[in-house]
Amino acid sequence: ARNGETNHTPLFSAVASFPPLSQTVNLQTISNVLWAYAISGKLRSPGVADLVTNLWGKVSTANALATAANSDLLQLDHFYVLSRIEAPELQLAERSQEMVERLTSIYENEKNVISTSQRAVSTVLREVGFQHSMEVSPFAFREDEIKNVVVQGGEDWMAIDYANKERRMAIEFNGPSHYLWGGGEDGNTKAKRRVLR
Repeated sequence: ARNGETNHTPLFSAVASFPPLSQTVNLQTISNVLWAYAISGKLRSPGVADLVTNLWGKVSTANALATAANSDLLQLDHFYVLSRIEAPELQLAERSQEMVERLTSIYENEKNVISTSQRAVSTVLREVGFQHSMEVSPFAFREDEIKNVVVQGGEDWMAIDYANKERRMAIEFNGPSHYLWGGGEDGNTKAKRRVLR
């Protein structure tokens, strides 16, 4: 998932049917698995619905979240938002109030940083007449229930680099961190592109 590999549907299906996986209670394992299926766009693969619904039920309780690391909560949130966009038929239980409160706090402390190169590109875009805002939530363009799925501040992980809302135009600027050593976009970038599209 991290490498953006999406061509192995049989592998994703086989992993989903691995019996010990559905029985695990390790929150880090669960958050990694849920995140991997969501980032890879495999939430609709054969046999996956039962697994992700089962695992989500285990981690969406207050007890499970009490000791969760911030990184696990962020992965779970990304899974949840992507599942609501790409596989709403899963009808997952909503995040608990405790989870939303913790996520809000995490997002407040992890704001997107605009790089020097991103600012330079912004200047060039303005010079050629493309007026825009930077780091715009893609959910600001929506008028449906998806807009309400995002935790306060949580849209940063999907933020559009340069957007002109009036013209409904967006430009993404991908620096080196969006690519794998061997070339090609990484999994997060592919997922973002897929969902923005």
